[in-house]
Amino acid sequence: MSETKSNEEKGKRNYRGAAWTTALGILIVIGIVVAVNVIAGFLNLRMDFTEDKIYTLSKGTKKILSELDTPVTIRYYVSADKSIQPADVQTMAPRVENFLMEYKKGSNGMVRVKKILVKPDSDEEDSANLDGIRPQGQVFSAEDPLYFGLAVQCLDQTESIPFIHPARETLLEYDVSRAITQVVNPELPKVAVMTSMQVAGGFGGAGGMMNFQQPPEQPWIFYRELSQDYQLEVLAPDVTEIPEDVKVLLVVHPFDVTQEGEKAIDQYLLKGGNVVAMVDPMFFHAQLLTPPQQNPMAPPQGGPAPSSTFERLFEAWGLEFDPGQVLADNRFRSPVGRGVVHPAVLTLTEDAISEEDVTTAQLQDVRMAMAGGFKGQPAEGLTMDVLLASSPESQFVTPGEAELGPGVQRLVEEFAPSGEVIPIAVRLHGKFKTAFPPEGDAGEKSDEEGAAVQGEGGNESDGDGGGGEGSVADGDAEEAGDESKKPLVEATGEGTLVLFSDVDFLFDRMVAQEQNILGQRVMIPLNQNLSLLQNIVEQLAGDEDLIAVRSRSSTRRPFTRINEIEAAAESQFQDKIKELEKEVQDAQTRLANLQGEKDASQQFVLSPEQQDVIENLNVLVADKNKELRQVRKDLRKDIDRLIAVFKGVNVFTIPIFVGLIGIAFALVRASKRAAR
Repeated sequence: MSETKSNEEKGKRNYRGAAWTTALGILIVIGIVVAVNVIAGFLNLRMDFTEDKIYTLSKGTKKILSELDTPVTIRYYVSADKSIQPADVQTMAPRVENFLMEYKKGSNGMVRVKKILVKPDSDEEDSANLDGIRPQGQVFSAEDPLYFGLAVQCLDQTESIPFIHPARETLLEYDVSRAITQVVNPELPKVAVMTSMQVAGGFGGAGGMMNFQQPPEQPWIFYRELSQDYQLEVLAPDVTEIPEDVKVLLVVHPFDVTQEGEKAIDQYLLKGGNVVAMVDPMFFHAQLLTPPQQNPMAPPQGGPAPSSTFERLFEAWGLEFDPGQVLADNRFRSPVGRGVVHPAVLTLTEDAISEEDVTTAQLQDVRMAMAGGFKGQPAEGLTMDVLLASSPESQFVTPGEAELGPGVQRLVEEFAPSGEVIPIAVRLHGKFKTAFPPEGDAGEKSDEEGAAVQGEGGNESDGDGGGGEGSVADGDAEEAGDESKKPLVEATGEGTLVLFSDVDFLFDRMVAQEQNILGQRVMIPLNQNLSLLQNIVEQLAGDEDLIAVRSRSSTRRPFTRINEIEAAAESQFQDKIKELEKEVQDAQTRLANLQGEKDASQQFVLSPEQQDVIENLNVLVADKNKELRQVRKDLRKDIDRLIAVFKGVNVFTIPIFVGLIGIAFALVRASKRAAR
């Protein structure tokens, strides 16, 4: 009995000892974790576990910092009183400070970071105001404005971010890196925008009609963003010459471009210029730019046309663009309403975006609406790179078939993939050939003109030798001057042309959402449309360092896998839809035949056979519609089940993984005890 009791006491002591050992082990682990965090904080060491490494400096930023030869100072302003800071600012403030320290470490001492705690009525507040850091609202009282911004200075150049909005956290690196490049290189390249639409804002509506009774229009978002990095100039579609100092020419929806405008583009490319052109078979948002009509039955007047193209330039470039064809793609289709997806509204993911080009390599979310497509091969002397392309699950439809409305479901149900990959955006590079060659033989014409001038000079020399010599000299000078003004026939340099088959992707509603945050309007990107345009302009303007920085700004992840499953499931009931339509058509044909067999006096009297046909037709339609509703309901259940599985995997994978590790350790420990 005493031996049993002794064994029980021994077992209890072992159990208590094991418990204390376990507790001590847990405390040691906690102590190690705390110590590691303290040391990492003291040494400013961080580990970035985000998917796109948004808290780690990109290669573009590192390159910008490595090329600095003049010290840059970043003054980081934040309110000293944390009680007035909103929760999102309190969370983001230390992240901003740590991120700026990454700039300091990566610059080899060329970037200095100063954190300034701002108090009301202090020298720090005066410094913030001088740097353009604007207080955001009166949070609790007039004496407690919120400061949360930074200023970047190099010599006498200063660029400010007046307020760091938490909603733009993924754009923080781009904003800071762009500010550094602006203060280091204050001379901005010149970019021209050829369009008749009010992309630059101001008074006037569609068609350029001035209306000072209305408030001035705001510039388009893409124009405002580009204006921060470039000198922008707007050119009319009938311009006869592109200024020589223009680094990049943007042509936006040339629905009214004249032949003179096309010639100007042609000559600019022959001189080695850079052009980014957006044509469109169906500029969907043009209806929002059209002034309302007094007569609703009258056609719209004064606004941009829905389609645009180049009549002669495409042929010279070797490409085909049909302004009467809209591209639809079942794989990249997008939701446009409650339970409605549209194959002609495209959400292009990395599968549709070139990974080989620096301007698109890091993009994964570009949205387009009613875009077209390009066909053909580039002309001799040009190379072509495809930047955006459809999937094989695409087809061309008419603009009428792509309209929003009840016809969308029909488009989805009758979708017939072509199996062909269609380029949506391409880049041509090389020596372009003119689309406007001179009429006749230029050589013969030149010889005839030379003979005429020589004959006139000879006649004058008979009467007055001095006068004749002077006339010949004047004629030669005029001829030389005319030669310098003659349009080019052959390229004098290698040009670059980037073509987009969509304009909607630049329209404000497709680009970003503007929110009023603490009294200030903030642009929050909806996708990477702006990044795509800015990347291309920066590459053509000669500055590529910011491309890799900006391309990480989007964290949106479209459900392309779900789109594929939806498309596959829908294809399964296409036969049922066609069967329904055929049976309805056969019944209507039978009804028409019966009607034709009757006497003229009985045309409006239904025979028993007709009554049976109509009754059967109604029953048929009702049954088939019921069957289709059930199929769609089953399809919706499958999609909801798939989403639930995805959510379950995301939520429970890590806990289950940790639990399995714990069970494994427990089993190993139990086996060791059993062995003892």
